[in-house]
Amino acid sequence: MELKVRATEDQVGAYATSGFGTSAVPRVLLALLIFTGLDVHASRLTCSSLHSGAQIRNASMADIPALMAVENKAWGVLAADPSTLADRMSRFKEGQFVRSELSGDVSGFLNTVVIDKSFVFETISSEDALVGRWEAITRAPAEVALQNADGERVLFLINLTTLPMGHEGTSRSAIAASLIDSAKNLAKRMGIKQAFGLTRINGFRKYVAMSNDRRSERATCERYLADVLNQKVRDPALSFHLKQGAKIAFPVPKSMLDDDESLGWGVLIYYDVKQL
Repeated sequence: MELKVRATEDQVGAYATSGFGTSAVPRVLLALLIFTGLDVHASRLTCSSLHSGAQIRNASMADIPALMAVENKAWGVLAADPSTLADRMSRFKEGQFVRSELSGDVSGFLNTVVIDKSFVFETISSEDALVGRWEAITRAPAEVALQNADGERVLFLINLTTLPMGHEGTSRSAIAASLIDSAKNLAKRMGIKQAFGLTRINGFRKYVAMSNDRRSERATCERYLADVLNQKVRDPALSFHLKQGAKIAFPVPKSMLDDDESLGWGVLIYYDVKQL
Protein backbone atom coordinates (compact mmCIF):
# COMPACT_ATOMS: atom_id res chain seq x y z
CA MET A 1 0.00 0.00 0.00
CA GLU A 2 1.32 3.43 -0.95
CA LEU A 3 0.45 6.42 1.17
CA LYS A 4 0.15 9.67 -0.73
CA VAL A 5 1.19 12.96 0.79
CA ARG A 6 -1.54 14.92 -0.96
CA ALA A 7 -4.23 13.99 1.52
CA THR A 8 -7.42 15.65 2.60
CA GLU A 9 -8.54 15.99 6.19
CA ASP A 10 -11.22 13.35 5.66
CA GLN A 11 -8.63 10.86 4.46
CA VAL A 12 -6.76 10.79 7.74
CA GLY A 13 -9.21 8.35 9.25
CA ALA A 14 -8.79 6.08 6.25
CA TYR A 15 -5.02 6.14 6.64
CA ALA A 16 -5.29 5.47 10.35
CA THR A 17 -7.41 2.37 9.85
CA SER A 18 -5.52 0.90 6.90
CA GLY A 19 -1.80 0.21 6.92
CA PHE A 20 -0.77 2.64 9.64
CA GLY A 21 -3.73 2.45 11.98
CA THR A 22 -4.12 1.64 15.62
CA SER A 23 -3.88 -2.12 15.25
CA ALA A 24 -0.50 -2.02 16.96
CA VAL A 25 -1.61 0.64 19.46
CA PRO A 26 -4.35 -0.02 22.03
CA ARG A 27 -7.42 2.09 21.30
CA VAL A 28 -7.69 3.13 24.93
CA LEU A 29 -4.48 5.09 24.44
CA LEU A 30 -5.91 7.70 22.13
CA ALA A 31 -4.37 10.59 24.04
CA LEU A 32 -0.87 11.79 24.49
CA LEU A 33 -0.57 9.62 27.59
CA ILE A 34 -2.81 8.01 30.20
CA PHE A 35 -4.78 10.77 31.87
CA THR A 36 -3.26 11.84 35.17
CA GLY A 37 -5.17 15.04 35.77
CA LEU A 38 -3.92 18.59 36.14
CA ASP A 39 -4.88 21.09 38.80
CA VAL A 40 -4.56 24.58 37.37
CA HIS A 41 -3.52 27.46 39.59
CA ALA A 42 -2.80 30.62 37.58
CA SER A 43 0.14 29.78 35.31
CA ARG A 44 1.42 26.85 37.36
CA LEU A 45 0.38 23.32 36.50
CA THR A 46 0.76 20.53 39.05
CA CYS A 47 0.66 17.01 37.62
CA SER A 48 0.18 13.95 39.79
CA SER A 49 2.68 12.01 37.67
CA LEU A 50 5.52 14.39 38.53
CA HIS A 51 7.96 13.42 41.23
CA SER A 52 8.05 15.55 44.35
CA GLY A 53 9.32 19.05 43.67
CA ALA A 54 9.04 19.00 39.87
CA GLN A 55 6.53 21.33 38.27
CA ILE A 56 5.21 22.29 34.87
CA ARG A 57 4.32 25.91 34.33
CA ASN A 58 3.83 28.34 31.48
CA ALA A 59 7.12 29.61 30.09
CA SER A 60 8.01 33.29 30.19
CA MET A 61 10.55 35.45 28.41
CA ALA A 62 12.79 35.19 31.47
CA ASP A 63 13.08 31.45 30.81
CA ILE A 64 14.64 31.85 27.36
CA PRO A 65 18.32 31.49 28.43
CA ALA A 66 17.52 28.25 30.29
CA LEU A 67 15.39 27.00 27.40
CA MET A 68 18.18 27.73 24.94
CA ALA A 69 20.60 25.68 27.03
CA VAL A 70 18.26 22.68 26.75
CA GLU A 71 17.52 23.41 23.08
CA ASN A 72 21.19 23.45 22.11
CA LYS A 73 21.94 20.21 23.96
CA ALA A 74 18.97 18.44 22.42
CA TRP A 75 19.03 19.71 18.84
CA GLY A 76 22.57 20.83 18.08
CA VAL A 77 22.70 22.41 14.61
CA LEU A 78 18.92 22.11 14.30
CA ALA A 79 18.32 24.24 17.40
CA ALA A 80 16.01 27.22 17.26
CA ASP A 81 17.35 30.65 18.11
CA PRO A 82 16.19 32.84 21.04
CA SER A 83 14.07 35.08 18.82
CA THR A 84 12.12 32.07 17.56
CA LEU A 85 11.34 30.94 21.11
CA ALA A 86 10.31 34.49 22.01
CA ASP A 87 8.00 34.66 18.99
CA ARG A 88 6.28 31.42 20.01
CA MET A 89 5.67 32.76 23.52
CA SER A 90 4.28 36.08 22.35
CA ARG A 91 1.99 34.37 19.86
CA PHE A 92 0.35 31.89 22.24
CA LYS A 93 1.63 32.20 25.80
CA GLU A 94 -0.87 29.70 27.24
CA GLY A 95 0.61 26.96 25.07
CA GLN A 96 4.26 27.27 26.10
CA PHE A 97 5.18 24.81 28.83
CA VAL A 98 8.38 24.39 30.80
CA ARG A 99 9.28 21.68 33.29
CA SER A 100 11.49 22.67 36.19
CA GLU A 101 12.93 20.30 38.78
CA LEU A 102 13.25 20.70 42.55
CA SER A 103 16.70 22.21 42.01
CA GLY A 104 15.18 24.83 39.72
CA ASP A 105 16.86 23.35 36.66
CA VAL A 106 14.83 23.28 33.45
CA SER A 107 14.67 19.72 32.13
CA GLY A 108 12.41 20.25 29.13
CA PHE A 109 9.85 22.40 27.40
CA LEU A 110 7.08 22.22 24.81
CA ASN A 111 5.92 24.86 22.32
CA THR A 112 2.41 24.67 20.86
CA VAL A 113 0.17 26.87 18.75
CA VAL A 114 -3.50 26.90 17.74
CA ILE A 115 -3.99 26.87 13.96
CA ASP A 116 -6.53 25.86 11.32
CA LYS A 117 -6.66 22.16 10.60
CA SER A 118 -7.07 22.94 6.90
CA PHE A 119 -3.87 25.01 6.96
CA VAL A 120 -1.89 21.97 8.17
CA PHE A 121 -3.07 19.86 5.24
CA GLU A 122 -2.69 22.60 2.65
CA THR A 123 0.90 23.25 3.75
CA ILE A 124 1.85 19.59 3.73
CA SER A 125 0.43 19.22 0.21
CA SER A 126 2.26 22.30 -1.08
CA GLU A 127 4.81 21.84 -3.85
CA ASP A 128 7.01 24.61 -2.40
CA ALA A 129 10.38 23.03 -1.60
CA LEU A 130 12.18 26.21 -0.54
CA VAL A 131 11.58 25.45 3.12
CA GLY A 132 10.65 22.27 4.93
CA ARG A 133 6.99 21.67 5.60
CA TRP A 134 7.51 21.70 9.37
CA GLU A 135 9.06 25.15 9.10
CA ALA A 136 6.30 26.37 6.78
CA ILE A 137 3.68 25.37 9.36
CA THR A 138 5.41 26.54 12.51
CA ARG A 139 6.66 29.87 11.18
CA ALA A 140 3.50 30.97 9.42
CA PRO A 141 2.11 34.26 10.77
CA ALA A 142 -1.16 34.05 12.69
CA GLU A 143 -3.15 35.79 9.97
CA VAL A 144 -2.18 32.99 7.58
CA ALA A 145 -2.44 30.02 9.95
CA LEU A 146 -5.84 31.20 11.21
CA GLN A 147 -7.25 32.68 8.02
CA ASN A 148 -10.26 30.35 7.85
CA ALA A 149 -12.63 31.95 10.33
CA ASP A 150 -15.04 29.01 10.20
CA GLY A 151 -12.39 26.29 10.16
CA GLU A 152 -11.71 23.71 12.83
CA ARG A 153 -8.93 24.69 15.22
CA VAL A 154 -6.30 22.18 16.27
CA LEU A 155 -3.43 22.34 18.72
CA PHE A 156 -0.17 21.93 16.83
CA LEU A 157 2.82 20.58 18.77
CA ILE A 158 5.73 22.63 17.49
CA ASN A 159 8.72 21.50 19.46
CA LEU A 160 9.09 18.99 22.29
CA THR A 161 12.57 19.39 23.77
CA THR A 162 14.14 17.59 26.72
CA LEU A 163 17.62 17.07 28.12
CA PRO A 164 19.11 14.15 26.13
CA MET A 165 20.07 12.18 29.25
CA GLY A 166 17.07 13.11 31.38
CA HIS A 167 17.58 14.78 34.76
CA GLU A 168 18.70 13.29 38.09
CA GLY A 169 17.05 9.91 37.72
CA THR A 170 14.05 11.08 35.71
CA SER A 171 14.10 9.65 32.19
CA ARG A 172 13.84 11.73 29.08
CA SER A 173 10.60 10.00 28.10
CA ALA A 174 9.03 10.70 31.50
CA ILE A 175 9.91 14.38 31.20
CA ALA A 176 8.47 14.50 27.68
CA ALA A 177 5.30 12.66 28.69
CA SER A 178 4.58 15.10 31.51
CA LEU A 179 4.92 18.04 29.13
CA ILE A 180 2.62 16.50 26.55
CA ASP A 181 0.10 15.78 29.27
CA SER A 182 -0.05 19.53 29.90
CA ALA A 183 -0.75 20.21 26.22
CA LYS A 184 -3.46 17.55 26.18
CA ASN A 185 -5.23 19.16 29.12
CA LEU A 186 -4.95 22.61 27.57
CA ALA A 187 -6.65 21.30 24.43
CA LYS A 188 -9.44 19.77 26.51
CA ARG A 189 -10.03 23.01 28.40
CA MET A 190 -10.18 24.92 25.11
CA GLY A 191 -12.59 22.45 23.56
CA ILE A 192 -10.10 21.45 20.87
CA LYS A 193 -10.73 17.96 19.52
CA GLN A 194 -7.33 17.04 18.07
CA ALA A 195 -3.65 17.76 18.53
CA PHE A 196 -1.33 17.38 15.53
CA GLY A 197 2.41 17.19 15.19
CA LEU A 198 4.92 16.68 12.39
CA THR A 199 7.48 14.45 14.06
CA ARG A 200 10.88 13.48 12.75
CA ILE A 201 11.79 9.81 12.27
CA ASN A 202 15.39 9.96 13.35
CA GLY A 203 16.01 6.25 13.04
CA PHE A 204 15.22 6.21 9.32
CA ARG A 205 18.70 6.91 7.93
CA LYS A 206 20.16 4.01 9.89
CA TYR A 207 17.30 1.77 8.76
CA VAL A 208 17.93 2.62 5.11
CA ALA A 209 21.68 2.00 5.49
CA MET A 210 21.07 -1.46 6.95
CA SER A 211 18.35 -2.36 4.47
CA ASN A 212 18.77 -3.99 1.08
CA ASP A 213 15.50 -2.49 -0.06
CA ARG A 214 15.86 -1.26 -3.64
CA ARG A 215 12.42 0.29 -3.82
CA SER A 216 11.74 4.02 -3.79
CA GLU A 217 12.54 6.02 -0.68
CA ARG A 218 8.83 6.51 -0.13
CA ALA A 219 8.17 2.77 -0.22
CA THR A 220 11.07 2.19 2.16
CA CYS A 221 9.69 4.86 4.49
CA GLU A 222 6.28 3.19 4.49
CA ARG A 223 7.87 -0.15 5.33
CA TYR A 224 9.83 1.54 8.12
CA LEU A 225 6.65 2.98 9.61
CA ALA A 226 4.99 -0.43 9.46
CA ASP A 227 8.00 -1.99 11.22
CA VAL A 228 7.88 0.71 13.91
CA LEU A 229 4.15 0.15 14.42
CA ASN A 230 4.69 -3.59 14.71
CA GLN A 231 7.58 -2.98 17.14
CA LYS A 232 10.10 -4.69 14.88
CA VAL A 233 12.27 -1.58 15.07
CA ARG A 234 12.28 1.39 17.41
CA ASP A 235 12.35 4.98 16.23
CA PRO A 236 13.48 7.36 18.99
CA ALA A 237 10.86 10.01 18.21
CA LEU A 238 7.95 8.17 16.61
CA SER A 239 7.96 5.19 18.98
CA PHE A 240 7.61 7.57 21.93
CA HIS A 241 4.52 9.20 20.43
CA LEU A 242 2.95 5.85 19.55
CA LYS A 243 3.48 4.63 23.09
CA GLN A 244 1.54 7.66 24.30
CA GLY A 245 -1.35 6.83 21.97
CA ALA A 246 -0.59 8.84 18.85
CA LYS A 247 -1.94 7.78 15.48
CA ILE A 248 -0.04 8.02 12.21
CA ALA A 249 -1.75 10.02 9.48
CA PHE A 250 0.89 9.62 6.74
CA PRO A 251 4.60 10.12 5.99
CA VAL A 252 5.70 13.56 4.78
CA PRO A 253 8.75 14.15 2.54
CA LYS A 254 10.73 17.39 2.85
CA SER A 255 9.48 17.77 6.40
CA MET A 256 12.66 19.26 7.87
CA LEU A 257 15.23 19.73 5.12
CA ASP A 258 18.28 19.76 7.41
CA ASP A 259 17.30 16.65 9.37
CA ASP A 260 19.86 14.17 8.02
CA GLU A 261 18.96 11.44 10.52
CA SER A 262 15.43 11.38 9.11
CA LEU A 263 16.57 11.88 5.51
CA GLY A 264 14.26 14.88 5.45
CA TRP A 265 11.18 12.77 6.15
CA GLY A 266 8.62 13.36 8.86
CA VAL A 267 5.34 11.81 9.92
CA LEU A 268 2.10 13.66 10.52
CA ILE A 269 0.71 12.32 13.80
CA TYR A 270 -2.42 13.22 15.70
CA TYR A 271 -4.14 12.63 19.01
CA ASP A 272 -7.91 12.42 19.45
CA VAL A 273 -8.19 14.63 22.52
CA LYS A 274 -11.99 14.49 22.30
CA GLN A 275 -11.96 10.78 23.15
CA LEU A 276 -10.29 11.24 26.55
